[in-house]
Amino acid sequence: LREVAFEGGRDLLAVARAALERTAPLSPQAASLLARVARSSLGLIVHSHTLRRRVLAVCPQAHVEVVPHLDLMSGLSPLPRREARRALGLDPVGLYIGAFGIIAPQKRLAEALRAFAHLRPSFPEARFLCVGAEVAGSDLRAVAEELGVGDVVEITGHVPQPVMARYLWAVDVGVNLRTPTWGETSGALLRLMSCGVPTLVTDAGAFAELPDDVVVKVAAGPEEVEAVEAALQTLLSDEGQRAAIGRAAQAFVSAHCSPPQVARQIAEFIYGSVGEVCASFT
Repeated sequence: LREVAFEGGRDLLAVARAALERTAPLSPQAASLLARVARSSLGLIVHSHTLRRRVLAVCPQAHVEVVPHLDLMSGLSPLPRREARRALGLDPVGLYIGAFGIIAPQKRLAEALRAFAHLRPSFPEARFLCVGAEVAGSDLRAVAEELGVGDVVEITGHVPQPVMARYLWAVDVGVNLRTPTWGETSGALLRLMSCGVPTLVTDAGAFAELPDDVVVKVAAGPEEVEAVEAALQTLLSDEGQRAAIGRAAQAFVSAHCSPPQVARQIAEFIYGSVGEVCASFT
């Protein structure tokens, strides 16, 4: 409430109080919650042009640089898919869909499971892995049981990073949806792309900025489940297309997100543009 009031005054504070009373999330369109950090910083590094625009909307004088998200799988020796599955006790020849990170309503996993349930008769060998901890109040297991796919959905809870890496190398298709989005860039998505996993994303926010050939974009809205179903149908049916998107995703991450490249851009921003701002104060 304090941050909302700082950004938008009494009118926005009233909106936030009403959201709390309804136990509803505050809409990203109502408030960015970026004003204080933007106004108190010499410079800001963000991972997308979407977030840069959100910062400038509340603080036009902010000094903002877009630097790609770091490849978090860089330096790890990849495991062949069969070996990763063997280490996890998974079927070496099954079809695995994977979602990674915190399980929360905005990740749209309930909607993804509905799409998956529609496809189950066509792909009896398919399994859906949810690798991550659920937020309080979420019960994805109950959703899976209600949809009749509880026997082919696995929810791991939080796992250590080395185990998560094995799951990333084990899956055939990734799901990384997000509605609403506050402009965040997904570390889980970058991990999937780095592992060459073709991944479904919501065509919004920072996700929409990715080239069309490195991810599969689906629209949010009333036809979301149908769009996810159609995309999964295509990817599960076509190993060649999965491989082509995976290669393009790996090439994109290698070209833009390697640690040396990201470090160089951060250093140039800090010692260049931000350094000039600091020098102006002396």
